[in-house]
Amino acid sequence: MELKLYQHIHKHFMNENIDLYDKSMQDKIEAFDASIGLNEKILDAVKKYLRAYNTYLEAYKQNKVILRYYQILAIYFTEVYLRNKKSIEFEEFAQNALAYWMATGSGKTIIMHINILQFIEHNKGFKDLELIMTTPE
Repeated sequence: MELKLYQHIHKHFMNENIDLYDKSMQDKIEAFDASIGLNEKILDAVKKYLRAYNTYLEAYKQNKVILRYYQILAIYFTEVYLRNKKSIEFEEFAQNALAYWMATGSGKTIIMHINILQFIEHNKGFKDLELIMTTPE
């Protein structure tokens, strides 16, 4: 599978020295440490969505979620995309769909829940929210 959007965001919106396989780098991402070359405003937005999601969970007496580095990056990349999708450099990518390629048990459902919060934030004034989810058979 070709990951053009991922590669574009990784190249243009992350410090090229970030080694996502390095454990100390993963720990810094989980600590929302912007000093490693991630955009601080976007990281703050990710933290805001996580707080909102956890507030919802707590209201229903469910455990709070602590995100792993790859989940933070998925939300981070989505936020980069949503903030920039109308720019010229993103015109070759789909404007109304995103797909995640993540392992079984990696927390895609949690990511999807937070993506809904992101979608609402970036699409204020929509009349109805219609979500279509597909999964393999």
